[in-house]
Amino acid sequence: EIVRRAERILDRPLPVSEEGRKTLIELADGDGRYLINLLESVFDPLRNDWGFYQGRELSYFFDRLDALWIGWSARHGILHFCSLWALLFTAGSVFVQQYAIRQLMPKLPSWQAGMISLLYLLLPQSGNAVYFRSAKPGAAFCLTTAGFLLLALARAPRREKEFSLAAGAGAALFGASLFDRQGAFFAAAIAT
Repeated sequence: EIVRRAERILDRPLPVSEEGRKTLIELADGDGRYLINLLESVFDPLRNDWGFYQGRELSYFFDRLDALWIGWSARHGILHFCSLWALLFTAGSVFVQQYAIRQLMPKLPSWQAGMISLLYLLLPQSGNAVYFRSAKPGAAFCLTTAGFLLLALARAPRREKEFSLAAGAGAALFGASLFDRQGAFFAAAIAT
């Protein structure tokens, strides 16, 4: 009855499937106030997370590719639940780190450059999301790339390099904001 009343008041149907409708009602478990809160979130997605942008577009794309890859693997007898793209983005971040360190800090001993990447790999942020989603490693790859491009921009002696470095950093920050909300937050913080 609460759902029908909300649809009447807002003059539009609940924007979920019939299964989603049943799930919302089951989640409320008879608590009308909780159901009203759920309905407010569904009817007005801008209220979710205080109106913040929900940057996940690229993440959904790569997660879909991962689901196809995991399904293909399962059909061929290889059972796992490991995100290929998360592993590739993590490896890409390490590559960017090592390349940029060699270019921007050539006097840094190689063992210290290796320790930077090892610490990155040991951080919970990059390790725990690898098994189910590409969002965090994808955003981390974009932010790592942007960080080193901005560092190179700060050191760029000629004007010709500045535009390409700034454009690359801007594109990487934009990519981070499309992967994840935290990526969008860090991109906004870096850009200001």
